[in-house]
Amino acid sequence: MTTRLAFAVTETGPEAAAGDYFTALELGTALKARFGWQIEYLPKNEGAKRWYDLAGVDLLIVMVEEYELPAIRHAPPHLVTIAWARNWFERWCEHPWIADYDLHLASSRRAVDFLSQRTGKLAQLMRIATNPKRFNTDGRPTHPTLDYVFTGHYWQAERDIVGTLSALPTHYRGALYGKNWEQVPALAHLHRGFMPYSQIHEVYRNAVIVIDDANHVTKEWGAANSRVFDALAAGCLVITNSQSVSDDAFDCRLPVYESPDDLVRLLERYLTDASARSELIEQLRQEVLKRHCYQHRAYELSLHLLWLTKRVGRPANIDFSRRIL
Repeated sequence: MTTRLAFAVTETGPEAAAGDYFTALELGTALKARFGWQIEYLPKNEGAKRWYDLAGVDLLIVMVEEYELPAIRHAPPHLVTIAWARNWFERWCEHPWIADYDLHLASSRRAVDFLSQRTGKLAQLMRIATNPKRFNTDGRPTHPTLDYVFTGHYWQAERDIVGTLSALPTHYRGALYGKNWEQVPALAHLHRGFMPYSQIHEVYRNAVIVIDDANHVTKEWGAANSRVFDALAAGCLVITNSQSVSDDAFDCRLPVYESPDDLVRLLERYLTDASARSELIEQLRQEVLKRHCYQHRAYELSLHLLWLTKRVGRPANIDFSRRIL
């Protein structure tokens, strides 16, 4: 019987902006390709009835911290539940049911240690990744039209990127893509509107540098977001505002800025020194292709599940025999 995996996500569809859905989509696609599993996505925005109805589901991966495990209905007795904490690590652990998950995954080493200590169960490291079939250097021009770009959304919360981008010299060719930035007048000259996930690779293809803005819920945790892995796979240099991200996932090799002045110096250096930029991009890109693709995460998840089923000794309908790739 084919394993049926469900992801609990915020939203689905081509206009979705929630990163948890894109991460789930790419991992689900990789798992289906590798093992032939049946994959579905349960969106919160379509109501609790669908979100919590797990009839026939063998494996549940929860992508958002507010999912209420006790509210699950119609679940088979062999259901395996997984919490994949990619951000909001403290919030995950505030819920009384956090220890009831069969397996805890976290997207950085610090987060793994935190979840392990708070739940009393050994959490496992599973970072976000990229899909190199979507994000690659195919068709990348020799001279991209943008010096820098930022992709992300504005949710009425304070972000470093607002002050950073508004302070950059206007002679740089920059652009900003995402939802709700029309609410920030200081960035109106950069805003190019919303770009669906299916088209983000086109933005990266035409940019030299991607500026990363790790927000307040990931910045100090070392949890690299999908923007970092996707942009590197697409041949861009990523400059991040999180030293912990550079340390945790890239052995300190990812350039880091702590102020607008820092970013200007880094932009000037890497936009004028094409040789240094190309060398660093290639090193980081190869690191991503070797270790941080969703095919790697599919394999890692299978190892975590094998470890879990052997440790718990509970019957589970998780089939690893159909190795298509």
